[in-house]
Amino acid sequence: MKKLFMLVCTMLVSAVLSTGAVYAADTGTGQVHWSAAKAFTYTPLHPFTLNWSGDVLDRGGLSLTDLSLASAAKDADLVINRYGAMGAGGIVKLTGQKLEDAAERPRSGYVSSVTLEEDAVYLIKLRDGKLAKLRIDSISEAKAVFTFVVEQAAPASAPGGPEANSAGKQQPGADAKTETGAQAGTKTDAPVPALPPVQSPAPPPAAEGASGSRWSEQYEVPEPEQRELPLSIYLTLDSEQAAVLDKTNKRTEYPLLTAPFLHEGRTMVPLRFIGEALGAKVGWGAEDFSITLSKDPGITIRLWMNSTQAIVNGKAYELDSPPVMRGETAVIPLRFVSEHLNMHVYFDNGRITITDTENPLFEDSPSEVPKQQTVVRSEAADASFFHGKWNVWIPGGYAPTSSVTNGDGSRTFTHSYTPGAAGDWIEISRDGTYRWLDLGKTYEGAWTGDDKLIKLAGGPMESDWSMRRKSDTEVSIFAWGIEYKGTRAE
Repeated sequence: MKKLFMLVCTMLVSAVLSTGAVYAADTGTGQVHWSAAKAFTYTPLHPFTLNWSGDVLDRGGLSLTDLSLASAAKDADLVINRYGAMGAGGIVKLTGQKLEDAAERPRSGYVSSVTLEEDAVYLIKLRDGKLAKLRIDSISEAKAVFTFVVEQAAPASAPGGPEANSAGKQQPGADAKTETGAQAGTKTDAPVPALPPVQSPAPPPAAEGASGSRWSEQYEVPEPEQRELPLSIYLTLDSEQAAVLDKTNKRTEYPLLTAPFLHEGRTMVPLRFIGEALGAKVGWGAEDFSITLSKDPGITIRLWMNSTQAIVNGKAYELDSPPVMRGETAVIPLRFVSEHLNMHVYFDNGRITITDTENPLFEDSPSEVPKQQTVVRSEAADASFFHGKWNVWIPGGYAPTSSVTNGDGSRTFTHSYTPGAAGDWIEISRDGTYRWLDLGKTYEGAWTGDDKLIKLAGGPMESDWSMRRKSDTEVSIFAWGIEYKGTRAE
């Protein structure tokens, strides 16, 4: 009976010790030691919002190795933009730690971007796999000042020093007897019964073609269903705060330079922010003041500043509200761009949600008038308003007059203002034809439409033009970002 009691006690002690060893192995992978601290001023800051749905370093950033700005992701360790966000291959915000304190290497909890806070300390995963610590000393729209340390090899400890037997643990290879558990500090000549080998139950044979579960020693655990999370963007009218919830369920707050606002019944939002938040590449045409948003697979949207015309994959649309400048920020109509990038837009009393997953629980409130539709006009519709002759006025504006090619291959354009001038005329006939005198050349063709807008086929520049009713006596004629004004001839 006594031997049986000793056997049971020994087995319990061994189980506790083995559980403790497993737990210790699972809670860390060793301390990280740091180099001497360095201070650095990051300027100029990254001018764009970060790519939440992809690689946050896709436009380069800062290399901590030589403290240089890199244009390629492979050479960058981190990036800080003018909106106060930092991106890297992995970031963990640390609490209660000084910059030089040794730290446990985290095994999880990394995010790709954070909104920076002054005096906060962040752990950064570098491109070579090492870690760095950053303390944000100050940050503004122009620069970020931080102090940092980089991971280095652990300092060598002297034999018999405090690390030689830390926490009572014998170093590997030490010539000493190891005593554990209830035997520690107590000598005994009583023989310790040998423990029988632990036999783990074998998993049951899998049925042919079976999947979707894994085996534990106690019971069968169903594998969790792998579901892709939606990308969601949250805005509020007249608020400069925005948030993005990415497909890993990580929420990031972003300040906006210009708040969303209503204009002629449409919600206008900052171009660069919404374009990149939706995963599109944003391009700017200096020659014709055009905006291009492109996104895979094969979606290209082209807009023009102050023009109601839009082209999506070669198809013409008319906007109720054109892109305009708000201060120093270009703003564009939210719903038109979002829905042509295969996103869904929902309004709720000034709160706006843009998501890539349709949600039947969301319903639009009257924050915006009904959705914009493709311009489709019927030949049978009444278009008598347009019948007759119209005098054409070409409005003044800035246009490129010269350019200089820079050393990096880019071009700098010089623009000058051209005053408006009287153009020629357009005559719309009841039989569905038109005649247009433009710059001394007469164009003839067919038109279709209704009492609000008609299409003129085969006009100047070998293009189809739109003629839109502006008032009882005025029309606008536009194509490819060019807009003429027309008044009814007496």
